[in-house]
Amino acid sequence: MFRWVLLLTVVTVASAARPQLRTPPRLDGKIVGGKPVKIEEYPYQVSLQRYGSHVCGGSIIGPNKVLTAAHCTSGSSASSLSIRHSSTFRGSEGVVIKVASIAQNPAYNPSTISDDVTVLTLAEPIKDSDIGKPIAMVEANAAEGDREAVCTGWGTLSSGGSSPRQLQAVDVKEVDRKECNKSYGGGITDTMICFGSPGKDSCQGDSGGPLVVGEKQVGIVSWGYGCAHPEYPGVYAHVAPLRTFIDQNLPQLRTPPRLDGKIVGGKPVKIEEYPYQVSLQRYGSHVCGGSIIGPNKVLTAAHCTSGSSASSLSIRHSSTFRGSEGVVIKVASIAQNPAYNPSTISDDVTVLTLAEQIKDSDIGKPIAMVEANATEGDREAVCTGWGTLSSGGSSPRQLQAVDVKEVDRKECNRSYGGGITDTMICFGSPGKDSCQGDSGGPLVVGEKQVGIVSWGYGCAHPEYPGVYAHVAPLRTFIDQNL
Repeated sequence: MFRWVLLLTVVTVASAARPQLRTPPRLDGKIVGGKPVKIEEYPYQVSLQRYGSHVCGGSIIGPNKVLTAAHCTSGSSASSLSIRHSSTFRGSEGVVIKVASIAQNPAYNPSTISDDVTVLTLAEPIKDSDIGKPIAMVEANAAEGDREAVCTGWGTLSSGGSSPRQLQAVDVKEVDRKECNKSYGGGITDTMICFGSPGKDSCQGDSGGPLVVGEKQVGIVSWGYGCAHPEYPGVYAHVAPLRTFIDQNLPQLRTPPRLDGKIVGGKPVKIEEYPYQVSLQRYGSHVCGGSIIGPNKVLTAAHCTSGSSASSLSIRHSSTFRGSEGVVIKVASIAQNPAYNPSTISDDVTVLTLAEQIKDSDIGKPIAMVEANATEGDREAVCTGWGTLSSGGSSPRQLQAVDVKEVDRKECNRSYGGGITDTMICFGSPGKDSCQGDSGGPLVVGEKQVGIVSWGYGCAHPEYPGVYAHVAPLRTFIDQNL
């Protein structure tokens, strides 16, 4: 997307008449003063492409959802667009997925570049096995301040220069809103924020690309005057006040699903205590949890198997460790719930049939499942898995367990903006919630499995409990595959 570059008008009357902006918007980003990086460091970054050519950046915010700028999609049809994810390079490698639909903010004003946000729905979900992963978004009520952020993209390395093939990143600091508004002659609206640093400003990421503070996206590269101009910081679409629009276009979810579990606030345990726990592995590497529900049957989450072939999967059972000991058995077939919805993560269940039976002499033993007519209530449960011990941390070798309490369905549904369906239940406790078990792993009350680790927002977030696939209403599908 080319930046509109015009000279400042020195005629006072003309300047006074220009609505909100002293300068025309810069609609392409430039990584100047940054450094080359790899996609593994910023797995949420994507290249938005029109007819196969890179035009803007974007960020993954859900299995089939991408956030970008409205000025990047204005005038385009969904059929002309695609995204390339899981690649350090804008023009090669990774995975290309077509765009199915464009939800461009109707409040977007091309004259002022206010409300500059679009949510793209992809034609298919990003596979769990891919590098590409969602980025959490800043909360709607997040406070502004003296924050430091990182901006990524494939913008040019110098003003007017060529665009690099490799992804670039630059660190920028938040600029006081009043100061920025003064620089731009009153053109900074509530849906904009400003970041910049000497020799590098917000123009240094691709238009539509993400501005991230910590582990949350706070901005979308939008516009500015010049590149690294000392008096004009870069201007970003402000994600916090735009959450209402964004969330309306994440069907039933206020936030992108968390498809990996985290054992935080738990404790290391041995497989003998939880003999039903297994590690689901793809090409020999741990990707999810699961539970033994029959001699050759394993229960896991649909999002753990989506896009995978049976030949790529195996399970390790009877081991405290996800990468060693125990017994490895190949998966013979996958029965993924046809009702599974990757956008809402509803009906998130798969039954795996193993290539051979688990021996009676092995530690691995089946767990009973809750009855289809079981009632909900104030239950206490245990969740197990090999999820990371801290948000963004590394996964432990040893099995972990955490105790969590049931959260009222209405309360949980309210927290997630209506995203809790009948095939979901919520559990969480202060400092530890359902995110603390591996995705696909078991949630057990007493001696019966009631849930399957599915999704959630953040990790142990006080307002967002963990969400599990609800075994009781899913018994019909499960039983059909036993």
